[in-house]
Amino acid sequence: MNKKKIIIIVTSIIVVLLLVVGALFIFTGDVSYEIVGDVKLVGSFDIEDATIKSYDVVKKDNEYYLVICYGEQPTFYSTVEVSNVSVTGKIVTVDVNLPRDEGLGDAFSYPKAAIKFDKKPLIVRVNFE
Repeated sequence: MNKKKIIIIVTSIIVVLLLVVGALFIFTGDVSYEIVGDVKLVGSFDIEDATIKSYDVVKKDNEYYLVICYGEQPTFYSTVEVSNVSVTGKIVTVDVNLPRDEGLGDAFSYPKAAIKFDKKPLIVRVNFE
């Protein structure tokens, strides 16, 4: 095979892959979300290591949840504040911070939050502020 044919074949494969990925985003639609306000539900998620800042998408009762742990804090925080959620197709970006009006006493806490999705996102990014 000469170089022209190889270039044409590779280019064709790339174009087809881009069309398939684009079609998936178009036909699957956006992920919709709801920030979970039920403290008992948020507390019911079993987190492997809540001492570090982490997040994971878990399935519970046929629903998908993004569980966000803010890690070990030297003062008491009951929750994590979700300041922004950005959804593009099935890509979700979440900005979180600790509530400014909390921070009671010198007690270790492991604050977390949860966001419920109608479908499982492909990519999730969490920005800890």
